[in-house]
Amino acid sequence: MALSTLFLGKRFRNPIVLASGIVGYGKKFDEEVGLDKVGGIITKTVTALPRPGNPLPRVAEVDSGMLNSIGLANPGIDKFISDQLPYLQEHKTNIIVSIAGGTSEELVHLALLLDNIEYIDALELNLSCPNVAIKMQTSQDPRETFRAVDAVKAVTRKQLIAKLSPNVSDVVEVARKAVEAGADALSLINTLGGIKVDPVLRKFVLGNVTGGLSGPAIRPVGVKMVYDIKKELDIPVIAHGGIVDQWSALEYLLVGADLIALGSGLFKNPDLTEEVSAGLEKYLHENGATLADIRGELL
Repeated sequence: MALSTLFLGKRFRNPIVLASGIVGYGKKFDEEVGLDKVGGIITKTVTALPRPGNPLPRVAEVDSGMLNSIGLANPGIDKFISDQLPYLQEHKTNIIVSIAGGTSEELVHLALLLDNIEYIDALELNLSCPNVAIKMQTSQDPRETFRAVDAVKAVTRKQLIAKLSPNVSDVVEVARKAVEAGADALSLINTLGGIKVDPVLRKFVLGNVTGGLSGPAIRPVGVKMVYDIKKELDIPVIAHGGIVDQWSALEYLLVGADLIALGSGLFKNPDLTEEVSAGLEKYLHENGATLADIRGELL
């Protein structure tokens, strides 16, 4: 009960959620760790049609993090609904479905297909994937962000979470437009764009050349962006970026994050969810505090 969190009107057993793309659609993670031990799962992003993803190799280790260039590989919305969602329905964890589209019309199409599935708690609009073949992610443009969120908000009863890019000059401006359009929460940060070069072979390491940087290297950026937004906007936030223990989780909570999303840290430490949960409980007990006491204390 110490970690129980109310988010968008839903009760989460703890503030820990699984970030989109890291554990796919949850089955393997469930078999090895247990979905019921986390507050929720944000599913791997799904698109209208199947996507094969980017050319191999798609992952590269870098100092204090990793680059990935998966390219939104997924089976498409029809297979997702028929083959993936039923498994998640069997569990007590909260379900947030991540969707992406090349146009607002595609996002609307996806939202309409998911709108009547009652056990989906919210939709995350992935407006910021850095490794797909488009010149600019939607969330790099405040006006496009507004249009995308506004279009989906008009057709769904689901709570909407806008996932924003850190690759912008003013994330608060983009966040403000998402909120004005009707976003119920924000999810940030997505990965930072990056490239790794093999100087021995004199070639790019990733098959797609560029990828998204995640891990501890980006945590200071994530913490600052959560802080900047929470100082200016009264909006719930799911924090992503370099959470590898309870201390890094606490950084985000202290600057106002409502939920914390575990991502690439799970690759190195499959027990991360349990360790963060136990560490947060211990910290609260030792300090005689509740989550409500510490959340946003530094704002």
